[in-house]
Parts: sequence; structure tokens; C-alpha cells
Amino acid sequence: MQATQVSFITSDRFKLYGLWYAAGASKGLAIYIHGAGDSNILRKGELLVALAETLEPKNYDVMAFNNRGAGYVSRVKKYDEQGNEIDKVMSGMAYERIADCTKDIDAAIDWALENGYESIALIGHSTGANKAVIYANSGSSRLKYVAKLFLLSGGDDITLQNSRLSDPDKYLSGVKAVVESGGANRIVPEDNFPGEHPITYGSLLELIEEHSDYDIFPFGRYDQANQKHFELYKKINIPTIVIYGSEDFGTVIEVDDALTLLSALNKQTTSISIKGADHGFTNKDKELAVAIANELK
Repeated sequence: MQATQVSFITSDRFKLYGLWYAAGASKGLAIYIHGAGDSNILRKGELLVALAETLEPKNYDVMAFNNRGAGYVSRVKKYDEQGNEIDKVMSGMAYERIADCTKDIDAAIDWALENGYESIALIGHSTGANKAVIYANSGSSRLKYVAKLFLLSGGDDITLQNSRLSDPDKYLSGVKAVVESGGANRIVPEDNFPGEHPITYGSLLELIEEHSDYDIFPFGRYDQANQKHFELYKKINIPTIVIYGSEDFGTVIEVDDALTLLSALNKQTTSISIKGADHGFTNKDKELAVAIANELK
């Protein structure tokens, strides 16, 4: 199925680009929200085609867009009301703040409504799942159009990141000190970050601080008495389908235990495990697409 390039402007005037797979007169649209790191929609081309072909009988088209967290480092252009370019801002995972996802998803849904769609399914993968949960709690007026949330491979990012540090508390204090002194957009020196990619201190703080905007799926630290654990997940009031590969490393705990926990925390949840699939559902695109289609009644 051929894709058409689309673009739209966020409320803070940044232009985002996407791919639109439209088969006919569908009134439903599945919007794909990619993950972090080097993720972008081009790297998910096979999955998007599988989704488009599999969702067509359900009267759902597919649109995927590069949000401002696409890639490690990139730039997004800012435009005025007359369509003139007025600025270029550093973006990508290295610079993004997760809460900005609300503006990106709002703009994507506005584009969908302008193109005649009446029902939206949000499909978030990895960090995209975090963003879908944040959006579901945003209070946006567009949420009334969201019929289903699909959360794919949401992981315990904070536990994973801190497991690479010899003294997480000391490291956190150092990162906070830089951010509080006005250095949020400074790139962390390579020898001071155990990852293999550039990142700013502000973005790093979200990745390592418990209860940050990034901390949506704290599987490895879950304490039933801690009301902040899974706080946003528990508040979702949209039918939610969580899908993990049985070999996903991101849950920290056993995948089946993670699925059981999510189902217990929110009764809106349907949980699905795809046998043999990893975090990115490698070579499982069609199986994943079928699982999603089966939940779009």
C-alpha cells in the first residue's frame, strides 16, 4: 500500500511530518506514535504497511508521524501564522521533554479530524506507549475522539537506566545540579553518560528520576503502597490494550507478570503476549498487526 506524505503544525508552531496510508472512505484512523532513541517512522515501514493492510477491513486507515523526539538529534522548524519559517530548534531524544507529546498528539488528531476521521486509535510503541498514557491523562478536548489505546512494549526506563550506574543517587544529584543551574540543554559529556548516544541534562533527568514524566511503567520498583507508582496508568479511562513480546527486556520483571499487573491496576486493560517477540517485535509485524486489528471491533 502506498503512503502519502503529510504535515501539520503544533500549537507551539512546530511542523511535524508523517506518512498516511489511506485505502478508501474509512472513518477510523490509527495513529502510530514511535519510540525514542533512533526511532522514526521510516524505521517502522514494514509494520506500518502491515497495519494498513490488516486494519483496512476494520475501516481504519493508518497515519504515523515523526514527533519531536524522533532520532537522537534533529531539528524542528517553527513557523508563524502566515506560514513563514521563524526558527529552528534542536530536537530528537537528546533534547525532548516528554510532556511536549501532548502538543504533538493534539496536532495529529486535529489533522485527522480535518480529514474527516471520526474515531481515533492511538498506537504507542516503547516510549510512544509512555506518551500515549500521558496523553490519556492530559485532559485534552480531543480525547473524546480516542476510542482505543494500544500500548506496545512500555518499559521500566528508570530502573533500566539506573542499573547501569554505580551510585544512582549521587549521579542524580549531579544531573539535578546542572539542570537547576540553567544547563538543561547542555549535552552530557560522553564520559559522564553510560549510554551510547548524545543526551542533554534535562532529558537525562527525566530518564533517571523516579516519578518523572518518563516513569510510567515502574515494573521493577512497584510498591502497592506507593500511590505514585503507575499513577497515570491507573487513571486511564479509555479501553486499553497492552501488547508485549514474550522476550521483551523492558519490563525488567517477567513479561507475564507485567501483563498480570497491568490488568489488575486498570480494569480497562486487555493484555496480549506475542510469543517469541522481542521489544521491537522483530519479524513479527504481521502478527502484531493482526493482534491490533482483532481489538478494533
